[in-house]
Parts: sequence; C-alpha cells; structure tokens
Amino acid sequence: MAYQMSIFDSIPYKIQAEQLLKYISEDGQQSDADKEYTEMFEAYKNQDLAKLDEMIRRNDMGIAKFEDLLLNNLNRNWVQKLKTILPEKGITIAVGAGHLPGENGSINLLRKEGYIVKPVKSKVSKQAVI
Repeated sequence: MAYQMSIFDSIPYKIQAEQLLKYISEDGQQSDADKEYTEMFEAYKNQDLAKLDEMIRRNDMGIAKFEDLLLNNLNRNWVQKLKTILPEKGITIAVGAGHLPGENGSINLLRKEGYIVKPVKSKVSKQAVI
C-alpha cells in the first residue's frame, strides 16, 4: 500500500490539486466524473475490456503522461511478484478496472507469461452507492 501511495509523489501536486478541484466543483449536478464512473462500472460488470480501454484512453483525467507510472509499471511489477506466488497455488486476483485492459494490462501481461487468465462472472446486479 505504501508503494502505491508513493507513486502519487511523482505526480506534481499542482496537477493533483487541479484534478481534485475539477472533481468537486460540480454544483450539485451529476458530475462528468460520476457519469464516467457509472459508465466504467457497467463496462467492468459486463467484462467489456474494449470499452474499459477506450474509456481510459478517452478520459485521462489530466494525467495521461503518467500512464506508465500509474498503470503500466505497476502492472509489470505485479506480474513479476505474482510469478513468485502463482507456482505454489492458484489464486483469485482483483485489480482496479484501469489495470485490466490493453497491451500493458495485467490480463495481457499474465497471458504473455503463459498463465491462463479466466474472468469470474459478476453476480452484482446493481451499483452500490458510496
């Protein structure tokens, strides 16, 4: 957890602050971020990796130049760590939606290492309100 949080220290605080202000400055209306979250939740629930990938590329949240830092490097690091765990036993791996799709996504990287990656069908019928 500490490693994941330390990644944000590599992103200028000004950019982080601008994105946070943008997110909270909606005047009681459903923000674009809320709409995107709902759309991403549906794509995730439907296991639509192409849609997730398209959404990540379309909605970079102002941090597109940090994709390697936030997604790709983290995915590569986890695959290397998983290679030490997986020979001992099969496990269920849960990751955030942004880590799943694409050439550098966790699914593709694990498959390139020779692992069989199978989705687990979601039994969630509606979105929880957080």
